[in-house]
Amino acid sequence: MLEKAHYICHRKLSHYDFTTIKQTFFKNKQTLMAHKVILFIHPIVGFFIFLTGLLQIFLKKGGSFHKIVGKIYVSAWLLLLSTGAYLGGPIMTVIGLFGYYYALTGSIVVRSKHRPLNKYEKAVFIGGGLVAAVMFLSSFVLLWLKDYSFAAVFFGFGILFVRSAIQDISKYILQKPTKQQIYGTWDWYFEHFIRMFISLIPALTAFSSIRGLFKEMALNFLIPTGLGIILILIAEKMYRVKLHIVKPSKTAKPMPNIIERPLETLEREAIAQNSQLAKTSQAKVK
Repeated sequence: MLEKAHYICHRKLSHYDFTTIKQTFFKNKQTLMAHKVILFIHPIVGFFIFLTGLLQIFLKKGGSFHKIVGKIYVSAWLLLLSTGAYLGGPIMTVIGLFGYYYALTGSIVVRSKHRPLNKYEKAVFIGGGLVAAVMFLSSFVLLWLKDYSFAAVFFGFGILFVRSAIQDISKYILQKPTKQQIYGTWDWYFEHFIRMFISLIPALTAFSSIRGLFKEMALNFLIPTGLGIILILIAEKMYRVKLHIVKPSKTAKPMPNIIERPLETLEREAIAQNSQLAKTSQAKVK
């Protein structure tokens, strides 16, 4: 009797132990494999976003290839946001939303030249305002938790995000712009590519921080941010030279029917217009 009871208990215990160990093993193995796959995908997507962002500088604006690459860029950002949220938690999620907001609104700015914003696009601006507020307020929470590196990052990015979100809501939803045009009829053009370049900054910071490229966490954010700012300044200067815009003008002469004509035609007209203005200025000096 005792031997039978011992046999039954031993059998059940062995079966239980084996089943539990097997389930735990496969669960941990699947989690580990998923983590490795996402850890492998995330930097590749980040590098892909960086390359496509650089490629857009040199592509012919308004062309079909430029539009296709732009759509791929925004879609890739969504994948980067998802993988970054899994790997980095709430902090990286907020930083990812910061970048995705600028990528998404960069494309919305172009579409807003052709038609009024729909409900989805308005929701993007409102949602961005909420995330901006969370990001800025979280900087004080992180400071209280003595996480000084992320507190500084959230504070700096938060100020930029809140300021941009307020301007966006005022301009695109309330129809009351708080910022004067500095490039005249070309304002949307510069706003579009500047937003796209700003979206590159958190993509680079997320990549460098998750991969730990620098031992000091702050450097993983400061160096990509500095690189992104340099790229924005270079691109802005290049486009101003291309369009013969010597310096930003608050009184740029508007061009009629800008919405209905191709971008290449607008560029030629802008060059001709600025050349004529330069000749007139030289004649006045003489």
